Amino acid sequence: MNNLLRPDGDGSPDGFPSTKKLARRGVAAAGFLAAGGGLLVLGGLPLIPALIVGGLACFVGAGSAFSRNTDDRIGGGALFAGGAITLIAKLPLFGMLRPVAGFALVVGAVACLGLAVWNGIRFLRGLKARS
Repeated sequence: MNNLLRPDGDGSPDGFPSTKKLARRGVAAAGFLAAGGGLLVLGGLPLIPALIVGGLACFVGAGSAFSRNTDDRIGGGALFAGGAITLIAKLPLFGMLRPVAGFALVVGAVACLGLAVWNGIRFLRGLKARS
């Protein structure tokens, strides 16, 4: 019965999610949506554009590893991993790893899109509870 009074279950005194938590969920939903769409696009690119974009993703992601902000480091690591998996999936040099990397791109994209939906629903529920 208490969960009905606290739509988000975060234990705040008024039962509603804080503005900061609500904003984080909205940003997370948008970020996961962009990441999932990006992985799908990377998986569908032809060889040369995939190598260019994958290489740039690796370069930028590796550069983010030196950031002071933890969120930037996590995002940079994910970007680096997406670029590396794209390179592995597209380069003929990797032979038998190519199908596994292609599968990993699809699984990663579906997971990101699922997390986008989950965070979007939680964001909308919290927004509705606040109104």
